[in-house]
Order: sequence, then C-alpha cells, then structure tokens
Amino acid sequence: MRGALLDDRYQVSAVLGGGGSSVVYLAHHSTLRREVAIKVVRPELFESEADLDHYLEEARIVASLDHPNIVTIFDVGRLPDSRPYMVMEHVAGRSLSRLLEGDGALPIDIALDLFEQMAAALGHAHRHGVVHRDIKPANILIRQRSTGRAVAKLADFGIASVSRDRHGHPAAFVGTPHYMSPEQAAGRPVVPASDLYSLGVVMYRALTGFRAFDGDSPDDLARSHLEDRPKPLREVAPDCEIPESLERVVMKCLQKDPSRRYAQADDLLVDLLEARRAMAQDPRFSLASYRSQESLEPVRVVEVQRPPEPMPRRVVWMAAAALVLTFGGGLLLGALLM
Repeated sequence: MRGALLDDRYQVSAVLGGGGSSVVYLAHHSTLRREVAIKVVRPELFESEADLDHYLEEARIVASLDHPNIVTIFDVGRLPDSRPYMVMEHVAGRSLSRLLEGDGALPIDIALDLFEQMAAALGHAHRHGVVHRDIKPANILIRQRSTGRAVAKLADFGIASVSRDRHGHPAAFVGTPHYMSPEQAAGRPVVPASDLYSLGVVMYRALTGFRAFDGDSPDDLARSHLEDRPKPLREVAPDCEIPESLERVVMKCLQKDPSRRYAQADDLLVDLLEARRAMAQDPRFSLASYRSQESLEPVRVVEVQRPPEPMPRRVVWMAAAALVLTFGGGLLLGALLM
C-alpha cells in the first residue's frame, strides 16, 4: 500500500498504525492538498458480500456526523480487491492512551475538559442514531490548537456490521475487553448507554490511574463487567483528591443495568458541568478559567503514593498544583502534547 495511489486522489505515504481488524495509512489528497488518514479493513472480517455492503452503509451513516469532537470521515469506498476503506481527518497529536501510558492519572481539570468534550461528541452521535461501540483511550485523539487549547476527538466508531469478528464472536461482542459494557460482554445488542458505561471506565482510569475492571483473559474481563462492582475512586486513589460529585458521576456510568445509567449523554454532560461548578466554588480545587496562550512550559510529572494492591503499581500525578491553579484544563492538556 505504501506509495500506492488510491482512487486517483490519495497518495499513501506511511503506516500510522493497525490492529486485528484494520490498518491505518497516512496519505495526501492530491486535489485538496491536505493530509488524510485512510483506514483499510481486513477482508477476513466479512463472511459475505452482504456483510461488506452493510459495513459500507454504516460507514456512510457515521460519515454524516458533523461535530468538532468527532473525527470527520470524508470518503468511503472499496479497493480493487474489495477491501473497504474510509478516508478520515488526520489528527496530528496523541491519543489518551499515550497520555496514560504506564500507571498515569490526569489532573482533574484536564480530565474534566476531556470528559466534557467526549460527552458532547456522544450526545451528537446518539441523537443521530449512531452508537460508537468501542469507547477506549486509544480512540480519543488529542490535538493542540495554535492557541494552546487542546481539542479531543472521538475516532474509530466500532461499526459492528459483520456477523462475527476475527475471533468468531458475535458482532455485539465487538469491543475492547477492558472497556466494553456488560451487555457487550454478554453478547447482547448495544444501546447508547453502552457507550456511557465505556466512557465511565475511561474516566475511572484517567482519574485514578487504575483500571476499574481487570482479568487474565477476555472471558475473565467479561465476567468482571457482568458481576463485579468497582471500588469507589476516592478509595482507590486517595492522593488524587477526586471530589465526591465527580466520583458519583463516574459510578453512575458504571451501573450494570443500562436503565440505571444516564438516560443520554447530554445528561452526563450536565452533571459534569455541575461537578466543575461545584469544584470552582471549593478552595481545594479552584479550577482555572481557560485562557489562550501561544506556549506553555511542559507539565511536570510527579510520583505519588498509592494504596497497596496484590500487584502494586506506580501511579503518576501529571501536574504541579501551581500550574493547575494558573491554567485551564485545555491549555494544560496542550502542554502535555508539546
């Protein structure tokens, strides 16, 4: 593929990444003169021509989404060998998984900024009848603007149009084991509340540095999602000083029964904004307002103590208190990307 010209327009220049189901390439659009990302899906995912057609139809539906926190899909097509591809906005930056490498936890102001943007993105998608199905840190991309403010973008909607994934699981099971909802783990159809559960797992990880659910195998993880109740965030990470209001939001997202979670992403966004307002009135947190700035000093990474676990892990607190009080979450996140 490298060096190939797709559809007489897209000059492939490099491999950006890949997984079990697809490979993503960097390409140059010769007509529009801009960089794009092209996702090519592996053919073994499709058992029939109908599966492939269904996939392309769902990809076109996702392409209709227009939101500043969702990666834009520009084009959908098929290669001469029938492999489907999607041409997407190229987001030059880092994924949340890169920021959380090891056992890192984000400062609360940065984390809130990310969560609010993701709730807004999911609200838009759900209103248009689209469920993401694979919310995880690797699918949250973060780009720094010239102003210093960072923008989070939701990528790689899990278009579960094929009857089975590469492991032979039903399409409803498609997702990432650490972040999938109980209904996905049980092989039941996904609903918008499934995305909110997965976002809750992401929030838990970003705020504490620990996974809400763990296991030695995908089956163990599925069982944990179905049966285990995660420990409260403030018990797991007391040094992170997570406010009770924010802990309640995350734990509501993690309810096993979808009807006990938020009814819609917009309700989650309201509670996140309420948590921000409550924190702004608490002198322990004093969240700063966002201000534009061309450059920031890199955020200092500091190690803090964590409560012992059967397998102790190091959790990193990724900002000095003075910076949190001085700059807004989006600006601090921009500094992390520099």
